[in-house]
Amino acid sequence: MRRPKIQPIRNKLDLADPVQVRIVTRRLGLSQAELTEMVGRIGNSLAAISKEVHSQRTGKLSAPAGVPPAAVIASVTATESVAAEVTTPAAAGGAGGAQLARPDRHQPAGRDAAVVPVRPCL
Repeated sequence: MRRPKIQPIRNKLDLADPVQVRIVTRRLGLSQAELTEMVGRIGNSLAAISKEVHSQRTGKLSAPAGVPPAAVIASVTATESVAAEVTTPAAAGGAGGAQLARPDRHQPAGRDAAVVPVRPCL
């Protein structure tokens, strides 16, 4: 008589199944000891385990020491935009306030400028 294979519960981790443990440790980048400790602490739900791993990684990736705070970055960008407005050709004493020619935004430039003929649909 045939016995049906017991289907694993899809959202729970079975630490007795080496295939499941291998897949989860590779996917989440954990060692088997870290996974076992985490399952003992928060349970065997795959969603809870992946959420915990994600929260641990984002906690470790806080702001590096060499990055200035957002206020410093905002003040620097504000002064750069003011400096860019002052150095336009008309303000810098250009020839009668002549504007620089800008390429048309609808025309590609460079090697992409080749026009490909379009065949009408029949």
